[in-house]
Amino acid sequence: MKESNEENIFDAHARIHKKLIFMISCYYPDYAMKYITNLNNKTFKNFFKVFKLDDPKEISDIYEKLDKKIIIFVTKLPTPELYSFNFIKDVYHIHLAFPISDDKYMSDIKNIPVQKFINIKDKKQLYDDNVEDKLFDFMVKLVDRKVNNTEPEKESEKFIRMPQDGGKIILFSKRSIN
Repeated sequence: MKESNEENIFDAHARIHKKLIFMISCYYPDYAMKYITNLNNKTFKNFFKVFKLDDPKEISDIYEKLDKKIIIFVTKLPTPELYSFNFIKDVYHIHLAFPISDDKYMSDIKNIPVQKFINIKDKKQLYDDNVEDKLFDFMVKLVDRKVNNTEPEKESEKFIRMPQDGGKIILFSKRSIN
């Protein structure tokens, strides 16, 4: 059987925009790392370079030095103003949201641009396939809007990004890849 030569949407984004960066934040970064590692090994066959760290300087250094700019950063709390790249323009930020009682963290994450929240029930010790599926679907949907300049078919396909200035930027998406 002949292999498909079709370019996947992530390759297309990196080719067109010279980079593809996902920021996956989570109050429990080790929990988020399980999903990213599994997706990268299974779905993407180690397609992404994955880094788990919180230091903005290290994140900026990796971004500047890495030739392959198809990256996933897993972090507890992103600090957009400290990165060398444009967080609003250059990053797809997905937050895996747990019900937690850390008021400072909750206040901080509300002030950071997030394109998609994936709500997780308080089962951080358990692996949930639904979270993996949602994460993959939203990664594709967020990239699709930029690459294909698609418009939404439904209201539910709008993603609201919350910029620090309090305004709203609407991002749309609709396609998945097989």
